[in-house]
Amino acid sequence: MRRTIIASVFLLGTALAAHADKVVVYNRDSKDPNVGWHWVNGMRTCTQDCDNPAIPGSGYTCTYRSDGWRECVK
Repeated sequence: MRRTIIASVFLLGTALAAHADKVVVYNRDSKDPNVGWHWVNGMRTCTQDCDNPAIPGSGYTCTYRSDGWRECVK
């Protein structure tokens, strides 16, 4: 009986952790013209931190996992 309870708690914890991922799509332009991606005179422009996929307007979709890892794809 004790093994069954321990196994059930472990499986429940694993199932909850699998659903704890957070997905963010950075498809909106930055409201601040000094940070992130935005349109300037018909051209796509980035200012500050342009290599970071997790900035406004980058077009990346980032998955933040419960174990601290981040995966971003375009």
